[in-house]
Amino acid sequence: MKKLSTVATLFLVFFLFSCKQQPKKETFLHNQSITEGFQTAVSEKKGLILISNKSGCTICESFEVDLMKDKDYAESIYQNFVLQRVDENAVGNKWLARLLNRGSFPIFLFFNNKMQLTGIEMGAINKKEMGTYIARVLKGKKWVDHFYQPGDETGMSADRLLTYVENGYNAEYYWTLYQSKQNPAKIDLMEPALKKSIKAYSTFYNNYLLAKYYALKKDSIQSNEAAKLALSVNDGTSLYFNNGLRTELKMIIDSKFDAFKEPYVGISQTEQNFGNVKFGEKKIATFKVTNLGKAKLTFNNILSDCNCTVADYPKEGIEPKKSGNITLTFSSNKPGEFSHMAEIGSNAVNAPIQLTIKGVVLGD
Repeated sequence: MKKLSTVATLFLVFFLFSCKQQPKKETFLHNQSITEGFQTAVSEKKGLILISNKSGCTICESFEVDLMKDKDYAESIYQNFVLQRVDENAVGNKWLARLLNRGSFPIFLFFNNKMQLTGIEMGAINKKEMGTYIARVLKGKKWVDHFYQPGDETGMSADRLLTYVENGYNAEYYWTLYQSKQNPAKIDLMEPALKKSIKAYSTFYNNYLLAKYYALKKDSIQSNEAAKLALSVNDGTSLYFNNGLRTELKMIIDSKFDAFKEPYVGISQTEQNFGNVKFGEKKIATFKVTNLGKAKLTFNNILSDCNCTVADYPKEGIEPKKSGNITLTFSSNKPGEFSHMAEIGSNAVNAPIQLTIKGVVLGD
């Protein structure tokens, strides 16, 4: 056997050293699509930690700060997982909150490297706890935080909850693949996934997706049945996250459905800029709302992304063709630019509406 030349030997040593020293890829996706998260995890041959959150989630921000400050902690996660954060306030990102049917934040979903859901955790996770959860995933153990219960039902088993969420997630993935034309053939995997999810726990959203699937397949009998089942779900969480989808289902049942027969929110302005605000000063933004529908408009589920912003609304509701005011009161307790949002739920077919206030708080 001939000896390698000096140049060839040096090249080989350099090549092997470079491969050995190449760092693990650190991937943290922010508000990317479900397909981006799924496919990135698969391509990197890692699991996925999917985080459901919303703007102003201080626990989520603390988690990310820990990742940036502690390289060893970050490496312990990134070597086996892709991270993906989904902010339900971002446009097009309500799918995960709808799927989980739970509004508390954050919620962590742990998928193994075969994209099988193995664990669900809610709330703050410290470094030691994260290490424990990662070890569980790598050892093939399954669990669900006892605080996670979707909708009004309680006492659901971990296996039932994991079946409900995992199959709903898969169905959402197949639906998104079809809509984005990335892999339309996967659409036929959607029906069996949804049936498993619904059997584990029937919600508005998994029945909504099944109705959309059958409508796509031009199966009017089954699409009507699924649409009616979805519309029969009326727990507060479902109404809050899915109210804007209800009109689609009513049109599946009746193509001549008139949205204006029900309460319908009309609003000409959804954002106000206060400009400069003195430190400690309170500012009030007023938004005029008109009920364009033919039934009484009532409000519910008012959510704000900051305790510095308080929303108020007509408690008695608004009669058809009448108007009322929604106010956002802002307390300026921190210098600098600000942008805060309040989401106003109601019984309107086009609910919820999002109102935004902006400005700059001057130094104290």
